[in-house]
Amino acid sequence: MEEIEKKMGLRFPEELRLWFQLIGKAEYGINGFLAGLEVYDIDGMFEEWESWREFDDNASLNDEKLFSSQPSGAVKRRYTDPGWIPLAHDYASNYIGVDLDPGENGVEGQIINFGRDEDDKTVFADSLKAFLGLLTQYQSELVMEGGADEDARDFYANKEGIHTIDWLKAKTDPGC
Repeated sequence: MEEIEKKMGLRFPEELRLWFQLIGKAEYGINGFLAGLEVYDIDGMFEEWESWREFDDNASLNDEKLFSSQPSGAVKRRYTDPGWIPLAHDYASNYIGVDLDPGENGVEGQIINFGRDEDDKTVFADSLKAFLGLLTQYQSELVMEGGADEDARDFYANKEGIHTIDWLKAKTDPGC
């Protein structure tokens, strides 16, 4: 893990280090473990994180007018940031991850959404531990899904059939 941190130029908080130790090595990630999303192991995370670095300096993609943050100022209004560590993805370049470079009103280690279709950044929880507590709180709204053939993997999804990130946004919106 230290080698990857060095390549990234980051130092992970202890709970993120523990997370990757618990996840271990997975051939293709752990499908569905996190509210229906595929969870990255440390190598998968680094590979994905590294692929996004080509967009960091693109001024038109990272124009803050294109993005919002809930709560206001908690997440940097950008397309991508090297301090955003992907934990899980939806197979369409959208992520739930740890924010190690928060906005002025955020906290390091907060759990956020980001990615190709995620213009509205939301803080789901102030820490990974709190985020897992949030998922536990709403676990009755998750159902086991699976494919019809023997090669399909089972995964959890929400009963409403709403995209996981949008479902989580609704759960953390003070108006809900």
